[in-house]
Amino acid sequence: MPDITEFRGTNRFLSNFALVDIEVQGYPFPSTENAYQAYKSQDKSHVSACMHCTPGVSKALGKTCNVRDDFDFDDIKVDFMTAINKLKFMQSPFYEKLMATGDVQIIEGNTWHDNFWGDCSCDSCKDIVGQNHLGKILMSIRAHHRLDEIIEDEAWSVDEKVYKSSCMSCGKPIQKIGGIWQHTTCSPRHMATPQSFGRSKR
Repeated sequence: MPDITEFRGTNRFLSNFALVDIEVQGYPFPSTENAYQAYKSQDKSHVSACMHCTPGVSKALGKTCNVRDDFDFDDIKVDFMTAINKLKFMQSPFYEKLMATGDVQIIEGNTWHDNFWGDCSCDSCKDIVGQNHLGKILMSIRAHHRLDEIIEDEAWSVDEKVYKSSCMSCGKPIQKIGGIWQHTTCSPRHMATPQSFGRSKR
């Protein structure tokens, strides 16, 4: 698979404009863009507007809103963008689509001079190497998900070697039935969950 260099077409799901229901501090938003723009201000009317508009409109609102006075939003914007995208990519089908990108580079290519979140390729920016923070965030989330999957697979592999040996109650062979490790050769049935053996799938 070639590197992803723009969030269009089949890669539109990577965009902050992709519609996805997320909740931040009790407020529901229709996209990560809406949530991001809402968090720029403490003004409740601005937050409400961002809850009920399109991603594009929320971006415009974010440029004219009264900025927060409790802290400098620029100091936490990368962390906040990471947090809301984690919420997004925990959900299906976004999780599956992100993992399907494998190990390719994810670059938020654009033509609107955004060399912070992405890498602009317009004539005036073509010699500038964009910082691509959004692409880096998505690759980081993908890497964490992959590590979680490896840990879970290895945990179950170890568990199965233990569980398939014998029941800790009577010594008879056990097997996984309906997601529960148990056996049916004695009465009452002895049952064991992964937790009772000190291991569990995360």
